[in-house]
Amino acid sequence: MSLIFKILLTALLHLMVFICYPETGPKGRLYLIISMLAWSVFLMFISANFRFFKIISGAAGLLFNLALFALMFAAIAFTMPQSDRISVLEKIQNGRLPDRTAISAGLVKIGATFERAGKTKLKDLDRGIQKNLKRIQKD
Repeated sequence: MSLIFKILLTALLHLMVFICYPETGPKGRLYLIISMLAWSVFLMFISANFRFFKIISGAAGLLFNLALFALMFAAIAFTMPQSDRISVLEKIQNGRLPDRTAISAGLVKIGATFERAGKTKLKDLDRGIQKNLKRIQKD
């Protein structure tokens, strides 16, 4: 795995946890940035050392990377601040998985507003249907 790909996966993993469990309070974004930077630096350090010594390759390297990302997920889930002071890891263990409203709130928190675009498209579709119904009624 290339280093850039690993760093992109690190950012994706952080964003996925942040979106699924958005009740981070005021320090959530700061945690997100610091954690992504720290894990990226750690990945650069680990990758440089293993590339230098060429210890891990092939299937062993893939298993090492999978274990590293599992450790990263566990660390993020254990340390991400939550407003109710229950860690994400405990929420997952208790079966409190994210629902549609939590994911929507997480998307809004990172600045994605997909629902508005969908609502405007539905309004345009409704206007078109009403216009065609009036035309049919005239004929």
